[in-house]
Amino acid sequence: MLFIKRLRPAYFVLFAGFISYVLIISVFSFLFRHIPTRNIFDLQFEYGPLIKNIVTLNIYASPGGHFTGHRLPFIPLFLSLIAIINNDIIFAYVVKNLIFYSMTFIAMRFWWIQETGISKQLKLAVVAFVALFPPLVFWGTSPDADEGYIIHLLATLSITLFYFDRMKLRRKWIMIVLLGFLNAFLYLTKSSMLLPSATICFLFWLKSAKLKVFSAFLAIFLSSLIFWGLMNLKHSGTFAITTSLDGWNLYKGNNELTLSLYPPYHLDILDMEKLLPFKRPTGMNEWEFNAAARSKAIEFAKTNPMDEIRLIGRRLFIFFFEVRRNPLYRGETQFESPVYWASAIWMTFFRLILFGSMIGGVKCISRYIRGSTTRLSRHAINTIIYFLILASFAVPCIAGFVYERHLMPLVIPTVIYFLSIAYPVLRSPAQVNRQ
Repeated sequence: MLFIKRLRPAYFVLFAGFISYVLIISVFSFLFRHIPTRNIFDLQFEYGPLIKNIVTLNIYASPGGHFTGHRLPFIPLFLSLIAIINNDIIFAYVVKNLIFYSMTFIAMRFWWIQETGISKQLKLAVVAFVALFPPLVFWGTSPDADEGYIIHLLATLSITLFYFDRMKLRRKWIMIVLLGFLNAFLYLTKSSMLLPSATICFLFWLKSAKLKVFSAFLAIFLSSLIFWGLMNLKHSGTFAITTSLDGWNLYKGNNELTLSLYPPYHLDILDMEKLLPFKRPTGMNEWEFNAAARSKAIEFAKTNPMDEIRLIGRRLFIFFFEVRRNPLYRGETQFESPVYWASAIWMTFFRLILFGSMIGGVKCISRYIRGSTTRLSRHAINTIIYFLILASFAVPCIAGFVYERHLMPLVIPTVIYFLSIAYPVLRSPAQVNRQ
């Protein structure tokens, strides 16, 4: 009771506002789904059937057992726990988002307290921009899109990295271990997060300058690799730390039909309409199929170098410049709804922030190089952190394919970096040089 009495009324308002926000965006995002979804077993991206087999048959496999390593385990196991309690889709939305939006809320609150260089009005503008960003909200709330988890994990890890030197806790090592597990969950969510997750281990070493911190992150990260590898070994007889659909996804982004569809349309059309000429031969196991599809993609790139260069150019354009969505169905336009027009406006602002971050980051690093000191400033270290996160995130996208939703996990790290580091560099060079 004494604890409750000490709480300020503003905290109750903040808490109530947060809960209301999460409930509202969860319901609206569900209503905005393209495909009707009755329960968790109906979820898309092959999660629904996998979760159904986990819950009802206690097997980690797609229907018919054709795939056992096609999805990393964090999302299906997490949603399976929810399905055991209640299989209702709205329940899944609410529980998932209360957990993961709480992580982002705590990280943003930490940034709000630690960042003293900008006004409260500007901080409020940042919170409003993030909270009302249409595709960020839609994908951030989605229980069956990888980005529904990556957005929150990467936001928490990146903000903690930027302000790790200001973290003053009595039990700091508990927080370090917790962050290490969040980094492992980042990898266990999507195979393309292997490189960012490994990079984050190094970045916590760079930020803390302590081998113990790096060792903790590395040990937890390597444990997650071994965990997934042993799962694959048990289910398919192959030790693998990626998924058995990685080769297929690489092939979708690099084949003779890709140029005719991408970027006006989402490449899942190739799957939905069964257009790809290469099919899984009878009797070929999932890992042989994965290797064969990867070989087909590499073969296409080698035999069609000019087409491959065009595809890389298109992927670079979408990653750094595009503000429109990629329609999923034939005949669908990029502006089917007023929400998509609003999304384009938000994406335009995000692009401006992204460019400002890169320009400010380059200036920050160039000033350090021209300076007389050999010790990295806080701004320079945070710039290296941001650029390495951006680069590690971009590599898989540029190699395969990228859409609007793939970029959403970069929104919060980019906005925080821009206002906290790049913006001061562009605004007040003399002040930054002293930091």
